[in-house]
Amino acid sequence: MAQIQFTPTWISKVPFTTKRKHYTDSHPRSKFGNCDLVLVVGGRTKTGYLRFRKYINGKRKDQLIKLADMTSNAISLSELRDIYETKVIEIKRNESTVLKKGSRVAMLESEIFSGDRLIAKASGSFAVSEYR
Repeated sequence: MAQIQFTPTWISKVPFTTKRKHYTDSHPRSKFGNCDLVLVVGGRTKTGYLRFRKYINGKRKDQLIKLADMTSNAISLSELRDIYETKVIEIKRNESTVLKKGSRVAMLESEIFSGDRLIAKASGSFAVSEYR
């Protein structure tokens, strides 16, 4: 997987290929912990994806979330990065690690990264109850 700083000209000049090829954006706006902006080029399409790497029981699981089709230039690269940032913030807001879960109380912890640097960490306890 190639690390390239995406530009509109570069995206338009990337040739289509019979085998899917993945390119990762190296622009500072697309650097978040465990997330990458990826362009997948196929036989007829160029599609922007958010690649989210989450760890479940110590094992890495990659998830691709489709953001936009870049083939027809319907949206600009700046708009694609805006969509990417919005989705990353949504994922990060909903992602918490369960430290301890009992029958009545759960202890959760969340971390926020800027690039590879930890900028915030929060933890809290929450009541666990049956939905009525």
